[in-house]
Amino acid sequence: RRTREGLPRLDTGLGAATRACDLVVVDLPPMAGEVTREVLMNSDLIAVVIEREPSSMAAARMFVSLMRTWRIHPPIGSVITSRVNIPEAVG
Repeated sequence: RRTREGLPRLDTGLGAATRACDLVVVDLPPMAGEVTREVLMNSDLIAVVIEREPSSMAAARMFVSLMRTWRIHPPIGSVITSRVNIPEAVG
């Protein structure tokens, strides 16, 4: 059993969610830590949310490279966001 604080509780919470639901979405922090790695290693699909800025896209590429070094290989998709208010985008 892992000794790092938070991981056993994470296992319990995600295990219950995956048994009760067909789909579980986990919003992870942008920093790469042990909990992030554990969740990603047990994922069937990963969506990387990025903004339409070169620095955000570069950070996403680096994060995907990090996942590969962790031997995390589920399908990875991207969701590109734009911080524009809806009235501005429509009008």
